Amino acid sequence: MRNISDDEGRNPVELPRVSLYLEGLHEGKRGRVMIAGGRKPISSWLKDLCPGRDLWAVDSGADSCMKAGIVPDLCLGDFDSLSRSCFDWLQKNAVPLERHPVDKDFTDLQLAIERDKRDPSNYLIITGCWGGRFDHLWSLVMSAFEADMFPHGPTVLADHRELMFFLKGGESCTVSLKGKGVPKALSLLALSDKAEGVSVSEVKWPLSMASLRRENPYAVSNVILPDVDKIPVSLEKGALGIYVTWDTEGDFS
Repeated sequence: MRNISDDEGRNPVELPRVSLYLEGLHEGKRGRVMIAGGRKPISSWLKDLCPGRDLWAVDSGADSCMKAGIVPDLCLGDFDSLSRSCFDWLQKNAVPLERHPVDKDFTDLQLAIERDKRDPSNYLIITGCWGGRFDHLWSLVMSAFEADMFPHGPTVLADHRELMFFLKGGESCTVSLKGKGVPKALSLLALSDKAEGVSVSEVKWPLSMASLRRENPYAVSNVILPDVDKIPVSLEKGALGIYVTWDTEGDFS
């Protein structure tokens, strides 16, 4: 992993397509990756993501680990969607299993996030989370947002096509592109009733100290300017989701 700080001295959270310069990292702790059972990340992308980080497979997310040949440190869930061949593979590799009841009040991923809170990581990257049913995605985004509000490191949702992370009031970040495909769009989503003092530059429609309301999410599908590789975003008050999407799979297909 590279460890190059930005102009404000922040070390990056490295992903295969971007470096995220975020606040609130717990320096000295390892990052943690959780892989869930949504759209499977491309194996080459996942192999780039995992080295040097703890890896937890959540239920059928373990199938993506098996496909990529990456043995997780832990597998947890009710295992109702885990293939038999993957279960056997986990046992063969002596992966610790943490089984939850099928009938329960929380999703497997919510339980995994709660477990992470008891032993906070430097930051949390959740993959295998995009695609599929809207209700599952909504539950995930809200649970990840709540985890990000918890006093531990940042939470990032990512795969080879989509990325989302969060800012709290008074925070700023820089999205640094690595040249593996230009994002199709960058969107800013108010997650509190009002996000105040929102600024973003190096895009077709910049904002300076703007107010965004949750009920009027207009700041979507912004376009990153040509030849730009760093996009700064800042927030004065409230909570903000930053979403980035690519329409190609870059070098990972």
